[in-house]
Amino acid sequence: MIIVKDLLNNVPYSQFAIVFCQLLAVLFAEIYFRCVRLRSVNVKCLFTITASHLMLAVLLFNNPLKMVSMMHIYAPVIVGYAWIVRLEWNPWPFTGLLFTHLAYAHWREMHKQYLVHNLDHTIVLMLQTIRLSSLAFDCLGKNYIDDSGGDVDKKKQFKPSLLEYLGFVFFFPGYLSGPAIFYKQWRALIHNTGNSSDHPHHTKRNRWAMKQLGKAGLFAVGHVVLKQHFTHYNFPKNTFAKIIHLHFANMGSRFMYYVAWMMAQAALVNFGFERQDCEIVKPWQIEFASEPRQVLLNWNISTDRWLHRYFYTPVRSRLGATMSNVFVKMVSALWHGFYPGYYLMFASYGLVMAASRVIYKSFSWPLPQWTKPYILYLPVWLILDYITPPFVYLSWDVSIAFYRSMYWWGHVVCIIIVVFSTLIGRERRKQE
Repeated sequence: MIIVKDLLNNVPYSQFAIVFCQLLAVLFAEIYFRCVRLRSVNVKCLFTITASHLMLAVLLFNNPLKMVSMMHIYAPVIVGYAWIVRLEWNPWPFTGLLFTHLAYAHWREMHKQYLVHNLDHTIVLMLQTIRLSSLAFDCLGKNYIDDSGGDVDKKKQFKPSLLEYLGFVFFFPGYLSGPAIFYKQWRALIHNTGNSSDHPHHTKRNRWAMKQLGKAGLFAVGHVVLKQHFTHYNFPKNTFAKIIHLHFANMGSRFMYYVAWMMAQAALVNFGFERQDCEIVKPWQIEFASEPRQVLLNWNISTDRWLHRYFYTPVRSRLGATMSNVFVKMVSALWHGFYPGYYLMFASYGLVMAASRVIYKSFSWPLPQWTKPYILYLPVWLILDYITPPFVYLSWDVSIAFYRSMYWWGHVVCIIIVVFSTLIGRERRKQE
């Protein structure tokens, strides 16, 4: 018991609050399915709004500026209702306003010392920006096709009432951790127009949700134990020991995200959504990735879906694939915040992706495919463990000091691979 108490004392309130709120979401989702699912749409919306505010009260309990946080949360909600439902203006300027407000929240988070130990409204605004922007594009976008392949009258079919609007914005299963559930999916379930709320399948859903909670519990234990013994500071002097220490420190940081996301997946399935609509992360595919690209494809899946659907697809025909990708990366970076460590890590990851593309195009795998993740585990995570610490450090000075202590070996290797490949490609083109 003393050991457990010592371990839990090192867990900050913010992580306790997130886990407790996600447990509440799972419980509320079960109550919704058993007691509220067959009631009127207004009752369903009132239930989701109430549940989200109870979670919000827990989240901001230790925040000394609760009222300021609530004002920042409600301001875009009020503006969004007027813009989307009443005025029906173009969604792009409204999305710009959302990101401007979120950028201010990120800037404020960087300059307020008390936020180091207390949760503020920034985490809520990040998920709220996803919901409000997707709602604006779904309701006001020019090109919208329904599942049958035909155009639909969005103003008649998808325009929400006030309670529907608030019920979607304050949708409790994905309120704090995601995933990015879009308005059309949410509306189909609330109005019982989809097949995802069929009662006979609820036992299977409960089993799957319990498995997700069990996995989340294991990852929570792993996170607490690993962060107790392996931190991103005070590395051993021995090079080999330093690499091992860094690997487990990064693993402990990833486990924290797995816990929140897998509990959110459990809540959404209990609520009635299909499993494929609830996916946020695939831990097994990440931990045994055979190339760096697989980590990106299986990390924060729903946010990538949101970026692709509402920011990449609409502009691709005008800007082209390359510039559309640059635009999406800029949106993603702004959504994450202004910490220099984020941008340093994103840039480094881009360099690693460029080098990995060269390697995987140049060589074919000679062994059976099932051996690939196990044999490539060491080289893949050797480079990924090297580039990801700035995501934890956030500070520019600390991140640069870390890379300097590692002699910039990962950047040097990737640059050599890319430059060497470019030179060989030029020589081949000259010969042809």
